[in-house]
Amino acid sequence: MKEILTIISLAVGIVSVLLIVALNYIALKKLRKADAEERKAERLCRESMQLSEAMEETEYGKKVIDKLNKITEAQNLFSQSLLHILRRDLLEVTDDIMYINRKRNTRASKWSNLEERLKRYEVLEEIMDSCYISYSRLGGNHAIKEIYRECKAIVRETQRAAE
Repeated sequence: MKEILTIISLAVGIVSVLLIVALNYIALKKLRKADAEERKAERLCRESMQLSEAMEETEYGKKVIDKLNKITEAQNLFSQSLLHILRRDLLEVTDDIMYINRKRNTRASKWSNLEERLKRYEVLEEIMDSCYISYSRLGGNHAIKEIYRECKAIVRETQRAAE
């Protein structure tokens, strides 16, 4: 009986050792493969850097870089122009909201009517939201963010009053 148990434990030990060896071999293969891929990526990076440097030295490469610089300058100018237009529109809309809010308690004003104010606020809010999203994506001024929040609060307050 002891002999059978000894043989079984020896067999389990041998299987365990073989399993450990097999798992280590698989892990080693994965590590070698990852190392080879890393070396390949480094080599490709070096080659592309050398190619880029060689391209910059040629006349054609210099022309391409000059054209890209001109395009970048034109895009920056366009972005600045667009940013200015969006800022102007955003400030105009927020000024309208502030004006309507100031005139809401004046009996002679058409903005004393809650329904009229609410209709106008809905239109202005849509315009303000779209302008602000574009303005912030272009990296606009953070001072406008506070004005935007104030106007959103005014619109929300009016909507709550209407409910």
